[in-house]
Amino acid sequence: MNEQWFVSINSSGTEGAPKIAFAKNGNILVAGAFSNTCFFGPNPTDTLISSTGNSLFLAMYNSNTGALMWKYAILRGLATAKKVGSLAVDKDGNILVGGSTPGNAKFYGKQGASTTNIAGNTGFMAKFSPEGEFLWEITFNAPGSNTAGNVLGIVTSEDHYYLVSQTITASPG
Repeated sequence: MNEQWFVSINSSGTEGAPKIAFAKNGNILVAGAFSNTCFFGPNPTDTLISSTGNSLFLAMYNSNTGALMWKYAILRGLATAKKVGSLAVDKDGNILVGGSTPGNAKFYGKQGASTTNIAGNTGFMAKFSPEGEFLWEITFNAPGSNTAGNVLGIVTSEDHYYLVSQTITASPG
């Protein structure tokens, strides 16, 4: 097997294990977590800065050349780092990102910020266009005041999305 190309994604702060998926057009999607500055390749413009602490990112690379096509800090304002739980693509090429937030945050995409603020300890699934434009999100909490859901898997069928979630409960005291 011959290596076609290699790109390193790293952060000047903490980083979360990224998820990877193929876009409908064959390009490569990567989603993960970072704090401070995240580097997506050798060019100085291939960076994102998290001015609000910790963020989650979504990026697309050309599958033939490894060139960065776009990157966005899609969830900003996290008090502590969190990992992306899942990454999937639906039949129309839309991108689905799942996970959880430990604190208040807001979704972003190609067009900027969403109008929705997410409360802390919330599981989520967010949908983005094939170009990275934020479309919508669903959020949920498991029963209990210190409980959050974390979307670990998303599977798509013709017109449905199926989520696999883990419930995390903090012990009082």
